[in-house]
Amino acid sequence: MDSRLVLPASAEPARVLVAEDDAASRRRLEATLQRWGFDVVAARDGKEALEQFRKLQPQIVLLDWLMPELDGVDVCREIRALPEGESAQLILVSSRSGRSDVIRGLESGADAHLAKPWQNADLRAYLAVAGRVLRREATLKGEVTKLEGALRGQDPADPISMCSYCRHVLAPPDQWMTLERYLWDRTSIRFSHGVCPGCFVGVKKEFEKFRGETGE
Repeated sequence: MDSRLVLPASAEPARVLVAEDDAASRRRLEATLQRWGFDVVAARDGKEALEQFRKLQPQIVLLDWLMPELDGVDVCREIRALPEGESAQLILVSSRSGRSDVIRGLESGADAHLAKPWQNADLRAYLAVAGRVLRREATLKGEVTKLEGALRGQDPADPISMCSYCRHVLAPPDQWMTLERYLWDRTSIRFSHGVCPGCFVGVKKEFEKFRGETGE
């Protein structure tokens, strides 16, 4: 089984930044991740981790909580404050596994908390979840790119014409259609339908009125 996390439209494995001040733990993580086919970058403290992130923009970051210069929680906050840090998957690795610690870590911007001492199966599971999130995000970005490409022939300053009453949009050369149909024909975006909470109130009232009138 191929254990690598390969992102869409790329043959390259996911890049993982390992930030760990303990040399033995850092080498163990590096060796394990490299054996699984990841592109691994290492940092010896929080400050170096932040510098490496800004320079290399890894998709996944494994952060020890207790580190010199900046601890893992501080690094999480700093990364999340960066435009390029919004989509990165941040995993805190720590022996501090109390409920309050886990909550504090997640509130700092971490996506997950891996307790020390970690096992290979645990680490692999966390990375698999991170990979699924990254792939979904990459797919969504691809859909947005397709949509932008479909609309590229239109002047950005010229909005799409939409009927104020039926909400249909005007597609060139002169055809009115639903927004769903418009996007269906031009992208691979697909819709599922339901009733939002705001509309549900009105729908429920109409349904109850109908039942009262029909006696059903």
